[in-house]
Amino acid sequence: MFVRTTLSSKNLVSVTASHELSEMLADPAIDLAAEAPDGTFYAYEVADPVEEETFEIDGIPMSNFVYPSWFEGFRKANSDKFDDLGSCKKPFQIRPGGYMSIFKEGQWTQIFGSKRSENRFQREDRRERRPTRRGRPLEISQLTPAGQREGPALARRSRGRA
Repeated sequence: MFVRTTLSSKNLVSVTASHELSEMLADPAIDLAAEAPDGTFYAYEVADPVEEETFEIDGIPMSNFVYPSWFEGFRKANSDKFDDLGSCKKPFQIRPGGYMSIFKEGQWTQIFGSKRSENRFQREDRRERRPTRRGRPLEISQLTPAGQREGPALARRSRGRA
């Protein structure tokens, strides 16, 4: 399904396939998000923040991906390895070719590691990829200071672009 699109945009199928496989393994239901210290929720998309970075396995290019530590806002810069290539130096860092879907101020939007990645993103239609889980709006649960969950708040992705 994605092969024709990948080839028409002059990308490598192995990179696109490994990107999507990494994300399916990390968040198969496409319903996870991590909260940064500033209260912004980051979609649990492990290949998006480092999207244009690759490494090879037996000569085959593969997509870089971030580790769980990338989503852990309590970690200090340079305190851990945050992605497979070691290019991210702190949690929630978006590399120049990357982007990330975030939930802030009641709506989903995207942030970019560079103007180039933003321009590339604008040429593609990626809306509605995360806003629902099996047809239902994605819910963001808030934790109270005591650690108890408050009622879920509906998180709907903005139809506009960032």
